[in-house]
Amino acid sequence: MTRLIALLVLCAGVLCAFQNQSAITEYDVPTANSQPESIELGPDGALWFTETAGNKIGRITTAGVITEYPLGGPAKTGSPWDIIIGPDGAMWFTETLGSKIGRITTDGVITNEYVIPTPNSGPRRIVIGQDGAMWFTEYTGNKIGRITTAGAITEYPIPTPNSTPAGIASGPDGAIWFNENGGNRIVRMTTEGVITNQYPVPMPHSVLGQIIPGPHGNLWITENWNNKVGRMTTRGLLAEWPTPSRGSVPTGLGVGPDGALWFTEWATNVNQIGRITTDGIISEFPIPTAASEPWEIVAGPDGALWFAEYTGNKIGRIPACALGMTVFYGTEFSGGTGFLNFTFSLGTTTSAVWTTTLLQNGVPSQQLWSETVNPTVPPTNIFKAYTLSPMGTVQVVSGLYQSDGTVICSESQTVNTGTAN
Repeated sequence: MTRLIALLVLCAGVLCAFQNQSAITEYDVPTANSQPESIELGPDGALWFTETAGNKIGRITTAGVITEYPLGGPAKTGSPWDIIIGPDGAMWFTETLGSKIGRITTDGVITNEYVIPTPNSGPRRIVIGQDGAMWFTEYTGNKIGRITTAGAITEYPIPTPNSTPAGIASGPDGAIWFNENGGNRIVRMTTEGVITNQYPVPMPHSVLGQIIPGPHGNLWITENWNNKVGRMTTRGLLAEWPTPSRGSVPTGLGVGPDGALWFTEWATNVNQIGRITTDGIISEFPIPTAASEPWEIVAGPDGALWFAEYTGNKIGRIPACALGMTVFYGTEFSGGTGFLNFTFSLGTTTSAVWTTTLLQNGVPSQQLWSETVNPTVPPTNIFKAYTLSPMGTVQVVSGLYQSDGTVICSESQTVNTGTAN
């Protein structure tokens, strides 16, 4: 009964009952209209982020305390885009308008800004290669760059004209992998700068976003305008899953501590955080601030995912938790008995009370089960069946709650169980 009351309070309005929920926390960036874009876990246990319009590097603790470090000069002389932990323990970042690669210590001291040889090269994302150097994409320079911790830069031209390389990753095979927005393909390059393979994406003009190494030795990709999340083997075999929300523009991508992939849905009318298991089950959670345009996302040290809200001017936190619920109603061949079949890919990084309830017209009517679950890493595939007489259209809400009834995350689905004779 306690869980039913908690659910009723949470879903007093019909809209709540018909929408996935998660306990998202948001922190305002002090600089107005700073356009936070990339975010990365630092070696000091804090999250570091870029302020593209604010021309600053930001740092946020898991308690939500933000410190900002200005690059100096107007944004057009720098405009930091992506940020990573370098091989030397400092944070390294790209300056997309300044055509530079910068270095900042965890004490907030900007020690170097290395000028890229190609003017107006528009560096975007940056990663550490398995050769110990850092590799970055030159979006307008049409090149892949390499920089050592001593600041030595080498550039490798891309054969495809106007390929506009964007995302880049160090693959599980030791090679560098990058996306061509203009070329609409995924490319493999050795750490000697030799392109060995080019894999076209099936849908034209997909506008590929981020690419990262994921579980089981695969690469994962967001496809902005194609509204899909893709998984590619190092042999170039691509599997794709469309986002449930149309026109969502999946953008940032990160591996969660729950073993699933988490991504941002940048479209202002969608404005969600998505989660996809390695076998393609997707959950979506709305962000409290409307039209915040979430950009990049990364796992924090606290069992949560942290993300940058580009127009919302905030840093968000979402617990690494999801149900991955699918449910359908059927009847057996004999006796006409109805049943609900549930499939879950349950993922959480904390112990929780797992409750599943039926609602009619937004009001809880039957509790199907309530049990305590332990953290599951990676997500645990669970099948449940529940005998149910026909009762019309119902809403099934399954959620993970703290012991006091506070929601961690919940998912819902509408099911037509038919009508009683």
